[in-house]
Amino acid sequence: TVSSPRERNGAERMLVEAPEPEAVRTGVAVVTIDDDAMVLRRDGSDAGRGALQVGRDVTVWVSGGERRSLPPQVRGTAFLLHP
Repeated sequence: TVSSPRERNGAERMLVEAPEPEAVRTGVAVVTIDDDAMVLRRDGSDAGRGALQVGRDVTVWVSGGERRSLPPQVRGTAFLLHP
């Protein structure tokens, strides 16, 4: 779930929290939205970055390394929106 939009050095970032933190390795992460990231609805259609709003449930695919900070920081390359 998107819980907090952020911006740093012109890059769009957001805090994402897992609904069941015990089911994933990290329950919270700061995700930088990659410049060419896909934001998709469940039917595969493009939703656009504007759909990434606070409270929205999403699945995030990441690429590249993980900055081991608290919370960890990753680069999101695709976002699947859930109803």
